Amino acid sequence: MKSILTKILPIFILILTPALNIALLQGYKNVANWLYVRNPLPGKIEYLCSFAGNPRREIYALQLYRRYSPVWIASTIDRKDFFRWAYNNGVDTNKIIVTDKCESTLDEIRFFKSQIESHPSKTAVSLAYVSSSLHMRRILIYSSLVNHNSRSNIYSLPVPLEQEGLSQKVLNRWQYTKPVSDMVYLELFKIVGGLISTTPFLGPWFNEKIEKKVKRQIWK
Repeated sequence: MKSILTKILPIFILILTPALNIALLQGYKNVANWLYVRNPLPGKIEYLCSFAGNPRREIYALQLYRRYSPVWIASTIDRKDFFRWAYNNGVDTNKIIVTDKCESTLDEIRFFKSQIESHPSKTAVSLAYVSSSLHMRRILIYSSLVNHNSRSNIYSLPVPLEQEGLSQKVLNRWQYTKPVSDMVYLELFKIVGGLISTTPFLGPWFNEKIEKKVKRQIWK
């Protein structure tokens, strides 16, 4: 039996190795498309949740606000500036909730959840996340950790690629465009680092070992 296995095993390895290499290569080529998650526009949005960072996020969230007139929950860099900008663009300030206190993507998702849960609903609520295109997979991963018992219908609505100076062709060939490849590698690093930070065993050790500045870079 042992002699049969020693004869067959190299054959299996010879057959499987190219297939495994092809699968890994294909996964590597598609990693930018994996990070980019965009749902079709839903019939309704009750809560619009926009993440701080690139101003394009707030501009696109404003477009969605004008279409759906939801409650807009925004994480932003400067709360007063956001209120002023929103008011000047015709947003009903009674329908916006704003914070500039979040230090991470996870903080933002927790803030969004706390605000939505402060308005209890008997039915599933419809909420949309708005951020940059390559940020969305990380948002959804963290959201699944925070909202695992939630009855919310969650939609991923990143800034359209053309508004970010990107295209599907660029995502398909992300490794050949340095600014895009830098963003892809950084997002993968942040996903792994963020997940380690939330684990009960490695999390405390990981958080202890890295400086606060580095931690912010992992989450942002």
